[in-house]
Amino acid sequence: MLRVRTSITGQPGLPALSTMYFTAVAEDLTAANAANAAVGAFWSTVDNQMLNGTAWATHNEVAVLDAAGNLTGTFGVAPQFGAGAIFGNITPPATQGLVRWATNLFLGGRRLRGHTFVPAIPTSAVAGGGTPSVNLLLALDTAAANLIISPVVDFVIWSKKNGVTAPVTTGGGWDEFAVLRSRRD
Repeated sequence: MLRVRTSITGQPGLPALSTMYFTAVAEDLTAANAANAAVGAFWSTVDNQMLNGTAWATHNEVAVLDAAGNLTGTFGVAPQFGAGAIFGNITPPATQGLVRWATNLFLGGRRLRGHTFVPAIPTSAVAGGGTPSVNLLLALDTAAANLIISPVVDFVIWSKKNGVTAPVTTGGGWDEFAVLRSRRD
């Protein structure tokens, strides 16, 4: 499996690290570049809903991992970059947008799921009632849909506990804000 990491900086409560996993028929440099580009496209779609001054960049290497999560190789890739676009005030660092991912794999009677937190949310992305704005949800839904349909690599959720991966079948923005426990400072 391929691991792509993204660092996000520039606001209180950051830096943050986002990790996404992919599989491909051949986990080679072509697949590593495709996975890196897919992650870059994901963040490029959501960064227009992040606060100005926020910066994100994929790492310059994509790791190859076995099913247990052991590093077996790396591929050098060109980092993808982007920045937040909205001017204004930031919500508390623990308040984040959330993309929830689902697979069709069930383990022990539970569906294998994943999530991606989106930090640096401006107060303008908060709708009445304290929920994410329509624009934020649209950006999260669009980014999720585009990540799932990559033609070269499969976006997957990895269960470290069970040592398995499963392709993501659905994903989208959650209609509530998420609290990332490690950001409650």
